[in-house]
Amino acid sequence: MGIGENKLQAKIATGFGKPAGLFRLTHANWFEVLGARPTDALWGIGAKTAKKLAGLGIGTVSDLAAADPDALAAVFGPMTGPWLVLLGRAEATPTWTIRRYVARGHGREETFQQNIADWPAVQAEVTRIAGCWRWIWPPSRGRPCG
Repeated sequence: MGIGENKLQAKIATGFGKPAGLFRLTHANWFEVLGARPTDALWGIGAKTAKKLAGLGIGTVSDLAAADPDALAAVFGPMTGPWLVLLGRAEATPTWTIRRYVARGHGREETFQQNIADWPAVQAEVTRIAGCWRWIWPPSRGRPCG
């Protein structure tokens, strides 16, 4: 069983507590336990990301924690780069908020068994599928189909 100050620490601590023990991983012992370990020891970093980090001279958890978030953003993207640095610092647990998810888009897919090469047949299928949306799309959303 693993105990930590956040979800990341608890997940990693679980591995240290196996097979039948208990392990506590906190900010106080984070670098002592994980600092010299390779980056893929962290939950959320796989072989591909570890290889990319190694190519940047970041081989250990301590290296990752000391990395420049902006430099990693240039390589991994504006969200992932800084997140990786936070991961190295054991601070990458998201803050959860409870709010209702509202979909911003809706899609529908239909696969035909054979390609339709006849243009009037294509138009007829598009019209048929578009007609289905009138029944699917709730008029209360203020964006009626048709």
